[in-house]
Amino acid sequence: MDMRTDSIATIAIEWVAVTARLPDDSTLVLVALNDDDVWTGYRDGDIWRYVDAMPVTSERVTHWAHMPPPPPAGYQAAAQPVLPLDEQTRIILGRPNFACVKTAQRMRELGHRIGRRAEDEQAAVIHLHLTMYQQHGVDWLKHTLAYLEQGREAGEAPAP
Repeated sequence: MDMRTDSIATIAIEWVAVTARLPDDSTLVLVALNDDDVWTGYRDGDIWRYVDAMPVTSERVTHWAHMPPPPPAGYQAAAQPVLPLDEQTRIILGRPNFACVKTAQRMRELGHRIGRRAEDEQAAVIHLHLTMYQQHGVDWLKHTLAYLEQGREAGEAPAP
């Protein structure tokens, strides 16, 4: 089951390091922070501000980019298909949070950034499972297990 669409508008964003150059004051730009968040903001003299005028701690801002252009006239994104609620998606969406702990830990070992709350772990695991379902249909579990097993020593216990 392939849930991708060919009608997604793609643009390239040219990020500029704040050590190289700064935008003109009051110019609305995309602002990249040192925690990987991206916000809209602007410079007000020596102060970075979020679009709502709240100040951003300057050392948090690493890069900025001009705002992307609006979509071309007449552009309409394709409607996103809704996943079927079938046996497979019920298994995925019905996974209780206590059943996600080991899988979330393995995902962290593989480099995923997941919060420590049970809800964070559950959301990350369900997201992984849904992604695999979208890419591989009914074979999602086989591909999920293969993904989680990568780089594991022989004999190590798999994440459920």
